[in-house]
This record gives sequence, C-alpha cells and structure tokens, in this order.
Amino acid sequence: MRVVGGALGGRRLEAPGPASNSIRPTSDRAREAIFNMLLSVQAPNGVTVTDLFAGTGALGIEALSRGAAHAAFIDSDPAACRIINANLAGLGLAGRAAVVRSDIESYLAAHSDTVDLAFADPPYGFDRWAELLRTLDAAVLVSDTFGRPWRNGAINVSIGVAGFNPVVSYVGEFDPHGNELHTTTIAVADELAATAELVTGKLLGVPVALIKGYPYERMEDADSRAIVRDPDKDLFR
Repeated sequence: MRVVGGALGGRRLEAPGPASNSIRPTSDRAREAIFNMLLSVQAPNGVTVTDLFAGTGALGIEALSRGAAHAAFIDSDPAACRIINANLAGLGLAGRAAVVRSDIESYLAAHSDTVDLAFADPPYGFDRWAELLRTLDAAVLVSDTFGRPWRNGAINVSIGVAGFNPVVSYVGEFDPHGNELHTTTIAVADELAATAELVTGKLLGVPVALIKGYPYERMEDADSRAIVRDPDKDLFR
C-alpha cells in the first residue's frame, strides 16, 4: 500500500498481512477515485477530517498528504490503532492527527464537534448504516442498473436510500396553467441515481458520485420501498 497523491505521494504505508480478517485497507484505486472527486470541490486542503473504521488510516493519511489541517482516526481494533500510529510516525504526521481506540457509536455519541469531511469504510458485515448516517447528518443513495419496460437501454435506479425522501409528491399542487395535479409524484432518488451514473459509469471504476445543489427533503426513516409500486397497481406482476 502507498499514499496515492499529495506531498507524500508514493510513500509506503504499513498494512496487515493477507491473513488478517479484521482490517481491510481501502485500495489505492478506490482512494484515488475518491480524492479525484473531492478535488472538484476544493477538498481536502485545509479541512478537518474524521476517518471512521480507520483500519490502516489510509483515507485520513491521504487527506493529510493532500493538505487537510487535522485528522482523527477512530477504530476499535488495537492492531489497527497500532498500524495507524506507526504510519503517522513514519510519515511525520503525528502532530496533525489523533488516534482514538473506540467503537464508532460510542465515539460519535461523545463527540458533537463539527468536522468538514468524514470517511466511513466499515467491514463488509456492517449493517448499521442508517444509524450511522443519521448521526453524521448525511443523505446517501445506493444504485444499480435496471431494465425498463417499453424502453431500450438500462439506467441506474436507487435500491437504497438514507437521510432523504426518495419520492416528491406534487398532488394538490397547481401547474403554471392553473391545473391541479392529482397523480404526479417524482422518484427523485431514481433521477439522482441515473444522473450519478454518468459520472461513475459501468467500467470506469469510480465508486462514488458527490451530488451538490439538490435541495433534498430530510427524512429520518427514509426507505427505498416508497418507490416500489404496490403489486395490485403493477401491470407486470
């Protein structure tokens, strides 16, 4: 493993051996894609960073290499904390970082300070995304490719949402001509997913798209099932 870019680009990082099941480093390619997107919003230069489920610390260290002011690394695994401290010391970054051994829920409950950028790359078995994203006040959608009736070509649609209303209803509103709308609802999560696919592509290896400027409606109990039509109203079931 290595630092991909910034002042420390090319420097090697200590990582666990292949037999480790508890620490799964974020790959060089994934980090490069993430930071290329962040660069488009002038990040991470000068920002404060929290690296949750830090593992080797690769994401937070990448941010420090690219100019982040400070990074906090959070992980409950003592082996991970040892690796992070070794990497920070070896790269001369210990003065701009803090390493905290804690489970993520306890850490977030005890720390209410605002940070500019939070990374979360948990183990494969992590199943508490909704709770985590509520704590971070973040809106997220997960998408996949979907075929359409009566249309050639597939598009990306939402298969999971957190933090925002996936459907906007205009029922009861009036159009510019004064006509009342009786049935119009827009699956904004699907529209956002289709738009994001233009950036991520199917073969580009880009894992995430950052969507800016959409004034979404916050929803704590958001559920992508709101987009799925009831079977008794579905022509194809």
